Amino acid sequence: MPDGNLREAVASHPVWYHTMEIAPGIVTPGWFDTRSTVRLLPWPDVRGKRCLEVGTYDGFLAFELERRGASEVTAIDILDHNDWDWPPDVRATGGENLAKLAGPDKGRGFEIAAAALGSRVDRRPVSVYDLAPGLMGSFDIVVCGSLMLHLRDPLRALEAIRSVCSGWFLSIEQIDFSMTARHRRTPVHVLNGSGPLCQWWVPNTAGHRRMVFSAGFEVVRTTRPYVEPFGVSHPRVRRTPRSSAGQDLNPPQSPGSRRVAAILPRVTEPGAHETLSVLAVGRRDRLRARLIEAHRRLAYDRPPPLSDWRRRLILARHRHASIVFEGAVRIGPGFSVWMPGYAELRIGASVEFRRDCRIEMEHHSKVTIGAKTQFTYGVVIQCTKEVRIGSGCLFANGSSVVDSKHVFRGRDQRLLDQGLEFKELHIGDDVWVASKATVAADVGDHAVVAAHAVVTEPVPAWTLVGGVPARPIEYFGP
Repeated sequence: MPDGNLREAVASHPVWYHTMEIAPGIVTPGWFDTRSTVRLLPWPDVRGKRCLEVGTYDGFLAFELERRGASEVTAIDILDHNDWDWPPDVRATGGENLAKLAGPDKGRGFEIAAAALGSRVDRRPVSVYDLAPGLMGSFDIVVCGSLMLHLRDPLRALEAIRSVCSGWFLSIEQIDFSMTARHRRTPVHVLNGSGPLCQWWVPNTAGHRRMVFSAGFEVVRTTRPYVEPFGVSHPRVRRTPRSSAGQDLNPPQSPGSRRVAAILPRVTEPGAHETLSVLAVGRRDRLRARLIEAHRRLAYDRPPPLSDWRRRLILARHRHASIVFEGAVRIGPGFSVWMPGYAELRIGASVEFRRDCRIEMEHHSKVTIGAKTQFTYGVVIQCTKEVRIGSGCLFANGSSVVDSKHVFRGRDQRLLDQGLEFKELHIGDDVWVASKATVAADVGDHAVVAAHAVVTEPVPAWTLVGGVPARPIEYFGP
């Protein structure tokens, strides 16, 4: 396009959002001039990658991705001004008034710039809310700049971005500097939700990071808050004494500026989603939240206050036996050991006995329990010879483990005179024994014993068993 025609096309476009040099000496008169701040962003390596810009408007970041060597760049934005998330007080007239100001064709600026730059960026009329793998596939890198403050539901938008992002996400958002200074670690969002600027949520820096984390990303790199200059076409900003005082904290800009921050998160493992809980403002609220968290940690994250006392009492009462605790063990109320003669009991680190659990051991028997195994309520272990339980197992309420059984078929002897049949019993790692089940035979790693089942035959690894006697129901292993 000849320079004369290009200058005429630039001048004829009513509103430019981005300031860009689209040809030598030809600069678009944008509302914001991000040319000086783009170097501050924590860019990942985009060379040869499939990239997406969300909320492209005039396309500044999409063209920057292309300039940095991306193999394919897609840019999305809505085309109809009525599709904005207008607040209720301007919802009826917001789209119409913006069309009068910026022109009815929202993508005209992008078309002019793309033609002048010879760009191959693929612009599509898609809302961020509608992003889905089935619609556009997945992208190695996704970039989004200053969009979340204009959305009524930014978390829904970020989760949609997460659904198509297989690698890196560069999030650039306006932040509230005063909330950042007052609440450095607490996620806080300031709600507007009114007026023709269509602004909803403005976070502090902690709120910005929590938003992307809640959508399933891990924050890897961040920038300090920086100032993004207004462009030559931005309306004049009225200064108040408070805003002027805050402006002194940053280098002066002309004719104005806003504070933004950029973070570079990457995709975490699937299911790694968290819920957002913010707006804990005020000194009293923060103190109350800290006290509640301290109480929760004392009650659940640490052994109960009497746990160590119970451990000492067990050791004191069984000096005739060998009892070894290999680390911190949580011993709840009602825990008891019956060990009238010499026996060996070894309990791994981080084992938990919640309430009314009992271990019964005959002379010269041996019980070994692996680390991080949990026994809920009323679990009983009866050992005549040897019981070995692996690490990371879970025994639900009322379950029992026995390595012996009574001989009862003798007609000329009483039941108690016929003795026991016993053998070593081994339960593997990561085994779940459900409520009121009885285990009287070996169980392989990762197996599951259903509720009320009675295990009388060995259970293979990765197998679900149930019934009386227990029978294989499903193999779910590799």
